[in-house]
Amino acid sequence: MGLRSWFDKRASAVMSGEAQRFLISIQGADQSVLDLTMAQTLLYAAVLKSKGRDLYLMDHWIHSEAHFPTEIAGTIRMMQKDGRPEMAVGAMTWLHSSRALLYPEIRLYGRQIWTELAKATDEAEHLAEIMAANAGVAHYLEDREYVPDGLELSFRQTDVSSVPDRGGPALKADTAKDAIVQKAIIGAKFLGMQTPRDAAELTMGRSLTDKEWEQYKEPWGRNWFNASN
Repeated sequence: MGLRSWFDKRASAVMSGEAQRFLISIQGADQSVLDLTMAQTLLYAAVLKSKGRDLYLMDHWIHSEAHFPTEIAGTIRMMQKDGRPEMAVGAMTWLHSSRALLYPEIRLYGRQIWTELAKATDEAEHLAEIMAANAGVAHYLEDREYVPDGLELSFRQTDVSSVPDRGGPALKADTAKDAIVQKAIIGAKFLGMQTPRDAAELTMGRSLTDKEWEQYKEPWGRNWFNASN
């Protein structure tokens, strides 16, 4: 075996192991954490689509941009270095998806990851709407039923009637919004967030100014102690 072949085999084993660990992490996640993972996956795709890259169509361009997984891995490392490892979850979904499309030997892991994400509820899309609106990319947000070309699930069932109508991003203190905020808080607590503001910033995908926090804090503070696994 030549050095190049040994290196390729070793790299494939490393990528397979990383994809497997990510898969296990979402297989064992509570529903609220799975919903948050899906929401961040949708948000990351919306951000990149706003910059001209459609991640759901990766299968059509990934082979001419084989460096793309390395770009995502760099983004993840930067988030972790900045003390924001929880923000890297959505990027990780796309890291493993892009690798699965490039390397047939790990394609199964990519499909299994999307099989698990398919179990996310409507709350994932509501959370994604909130985060995308705050990031200014709501126009690019896709429905959670979508799966990247090449990683389709042959047994996936799509109930179009269950897709919620697009609503406004404001966090209103009504029953429906309280349920969304509580789901977000549960997921944030699971990821180690210690305060209502931490949970809000995680969900919105960015830090809030003190003025913004004054605007948003009421439902987050009110639901912080009510939200439990």
